[in-house]
Amino acid sequence: MSDITFIVEEQPVYAHKLMLMRSPYFRALFLGDMRESRLSTIRIEQVRHSVFLSVLEYLYTDNLRIELDYAMELFQAADLFCIPRLKTMCEKRMIQSITVENAATIFYGADMHTAHSLRRKALKYMLAHFEEISKTESFEEMGRSNMELVFEILRNR
Repeated sequence: MSDITFIVEEQPVYAHKLMLMRSPYFRALFLGDMRESRLSTIRIEQVRHSVFLSVLEYLYTDNLRIELDYAMELFQAADLFCIPRLKTMCEKRMIQSITVENAATIFYGADMHTAHSLRRKALKYMLAHFEEISKTESFEEMGRSNMELVFEILRNR
């Protein structure tokens, strides 16, 4: 009974346009003047299959249990598909689970996706635990990707 099929990681995902209209992204996709509005099969390349299924679960049920292992990926998908409440849910999950090991990754992701609240809280945590965090692999990776963030942390110390 579905009326749209998505291909995500070469796997079909069947859905109902009406249920996806809560997202401005999908609303524009289905009702806009783009070529995709006339297609019955749409390829999604920006997210993994499991993450896309979680996005759909949220859109269908307005509820989702967010696993920490993929909270950042789901956050990014919620940003891509313009689902602010899901973004907020992911932010809360990450804030509750921030550690020395993942703080730099969370800070970097929050900066990339303009998540002001998450960014602010991650920065506060990083400043409070800078000595330990500065020795982690995730901090080094953040520095390689965006040295400006490292300078910002150092300026705020």
